[in-house]
Amino acid sequence: MYTYCGPFGGLCDGARSWMPCRDTLRDACTFRIELTVPDWCVAVCSGQMVQQLLNPETDADGGQWRTFRYVVNPQTNCSSVGFAVGPFRLFVPPEMPRMTHFALPECFEDLVHCTSKLASTMSYFEGTLGASYPFKTYQQVFVEDLPDQLQYVAGGAILDQNLLHGPRIIDRELPARKTRGC
Repeated sequence: MYTYCGPFGGLCDGARSWMPCRDTLRDACTFRIELTVPDWCVAVCSGQMVQQLLNPETDADGGQWRTFRYVVNPQTNCSSVGFAVGPFRLFVPPEMPRMTHFALPECFEDLVHCTSKLASTMSYFEGTLGASYPFKTYQQVFVEDLPDQLQYVAGGAILDQNLLHGPRIIDRELPARKTRGC
């Protein structure tokens, strides 16, 4: 399950379709979001996870629930807040622990292959532009059947898992070249 913000005027045009809010680009605020899911699921949300709790009580079927608490800072408009819930596996690049990637178990090896160099790309852009990423964390979640290939959310992105590929796909790296004036 994931949030989707389609084109305005469409079937699902913004956060107002799943939470009570003033869904305009001018109205920005901070958020505290709490998602309670079955214990075999992971909830990934905009912002930074501040707490994860396993609830002690069980439901009628004997299943347990897990609660994920997130804080969204800096101020963000509602249409940029999103989340995904599923039996995701997590990959954290060792060189950039504030960046996390999630995929379904059957896509995990492809996830590691495709995202292993993203941390150095992020560092390069931050250094070149002289500006840091505005959120404390960056999360990518790869899901099934996303209507578009990419859905931006505050602090990350929800992407179609069909973008992932294994090492057998030829994706050559271009050599780095420094150019001086044209």
